[in-house]
Amino acid sequence: MVTSLRKEFDAAVAYLSQARTLNMRIDAGFERIQQLRALSERRTAVYGRERVRASGAADGRMDVVARIVDAERELDAQIDQMIELKEEIAAVIERVPDERMRALLEFRYLNCCTWDEVAERMNYTTRSIYNLHTAALQAIVPIITTPGPAVRAATCCRA
Repeated sequence: MVTSLRKEFDAAVAYLSQARTLNMRIDAGFERIQQLRALSERRTAVYGRERVRASGAADGRMDVVARIVDAERELDAQIDQMIELKEEIAAVIERVPDERMRALLEFRYLNCCTWDEVAERMNYTTRSIYNLHTAALQAIVPIITTPGPAVRAATCCRA
């Protein structure tokens, strides 16, 4: 019984954590684009010296620009996926009957707050937040396991 409940809780956390994981991937994508832009700036022309072969630098710069464009397209797709996923998770959270539980789940899984941040925002101790989270998971499990509106399986690394 306890292991079955633990598995259900783990499945609920995995489902809710998808937005948090995708958010981290988006942040990593932004960092990658910044690095590519910094690299493209290093490939600028050198002034004050005569360049014998300028096309090599231009080709290298075009390659970096193409990579930036590809990375931005990928990031846009991830952002679209994040919006859709957050709307889906928000709809599931909205079905939780207790307002405090809904607030906790929104802070933690949609706003990506730490446990301490959730406790501070809700004016609770961290221990109380953990207890409320357990109760919130008990409320979420039947929502995500009963047939009804489509709830995606937790696959946190979808592309």
